[in-house]
Amino acid sequence: MVMFRSPMMQSLTSNAFLKRTLKLSNRDIIGSGGYGTVYRLTINESTAFAVKRLNRGTAERDRGFERELEAMGDIKHRNIVTLHGYYTAPHYNLLIYELMPNGSLDTFLRGMLVSLQNKGLECGFFHLAGIRVMASYRYMCGAGGAANKKHLEWPSRYKIAVGAARGLAYLHHDCIPHIIHRDIKSSNILLDHNMEARVSDFGLATLMEPDKTHVSTFVAGTFGYLAPEYFDTRRATSKGDVYSFGVVLLELLTGKKPNDEAFIEEGTQLANE
Repeated sequence: MVMFRSPMMQSLTSNAFLKRTLKLSNRDIIGSGGYGTVYRLTINESTAFAVKRLNRGTAERDRGFERELEAMGDIKHRNIVTLHGYYTAPHYNLLIYELMPNGSLDTFLRGMLVSLQNKGLECGFFHLAGIRVMASYRYMCGAGGAANKKHLEWPSRYKIAVGAARGLAYLHHDCIPHIIHRDIKSSNILLDHNMEARVSDFGLATLMEPDKTHVSTFVAGTFGYLAPEYFDTRRATSKGDVYSFGVVLLELLTGKKPNDEAFIEEGTQLANE
C-alpha cells in the first residue's frame, strides 16, 4: 500500500490501514459508477475515508496507472478531492480519498427544493459570472415540489459553481503537465461539510482507458455532458471539459439532468448542439 503524506494518515500504519480496508463489505458501499465501487472506511468517530475499488488491467497499463497516481497524489487544492493513497492487488486496485460528507452535487440536486425570492412567480433570475439568467420555476422545483427536504439556496449554488470552476481551472492551467478531466458531470463534483465544491475522479478516464494501440469504442465521458465534436474526433480537450462544465451549470439552474425525461417528452434537451 502506498500512502501519501497527509495529516489524516500520520496516525495510521500501512498494515493497520490495509487490514481495515480488506474488511470492507457490501454494507459499506456508498456509491458506484462507471469506474468502480466506492466504500466508506471508518477509522474512528472523527476520521473516515472513501475507498474506490477498480478492476486491474494489463501489466503495462498498471505501470502507467501507478505513475499517474503518484502525480495525482501531489495535487493539493481546496476545490479538488485529495487522494491519500492507493493499493494494488492481483485483481483490483484501491484508491483512498478523503470522504465528502454531503455526497455529490448530483444526489443533492435530485432531492433539493430550490427557494426563490418570490415563490409566487413562475420563473426566477440567477446571476452567474455577471450574466442574468432566467430559469423556469417548475423545472427548478422538480416533481417533488414543496415535499423535497433539501434546500439549496442561490448563494450556495453560486458558491458551488465558482468552487468547481476553480478546481477545473487548476487542473487545466496550474498542474504540470496540464490535466484534462475528461468526465466533468454533477456526480463528479462532491460537496464537503461546508458545501464547498470538490472536483473528483480527474484522471480516471485516462487510467481506465483500454490499450491505445488497438481501435477502441471506449468513450471517455458521460453522454449528455460530452461536447458534440468529441463524437467525431474521439479526442478529449480542455474545451470539452468546459462544455461539460457548462452542462453542470445548467443543472444547477434547472435541477434537471441533461437526459431528464421532461426534456425527452417535450422534444428538447438541456444542452443543444
